[in-house]
Amino acid sequence: MNKKIIYALVLICGMALGTGLVGFFDKKQSEKSAKEQVEVIVWTCSMHPEVQQEKPGVCPECHMELKAKDQK
Repeated sequence: MNKKIIYALVLICGMALGTGLVGFFDKKQSEKSAKEQVEVIVWTCSMHPEVQQEKPGVCPECHMELKAKDQK
């Protein structure tokens, strides 16, 4: 009977340790992916804010140069 209790305690401790390690590695992975994220710059027209593009260029409505939108 004592062996069953010891086996149960070892099993419980192993599961708790395994769960902790999984959480540790998940945190490291999310930190890594956060560093790898690239900031997307949105380009917009000061006269026509509805015009938004992911690259510089000119406004299709007034042909003014697009400006980088402030990312807050």
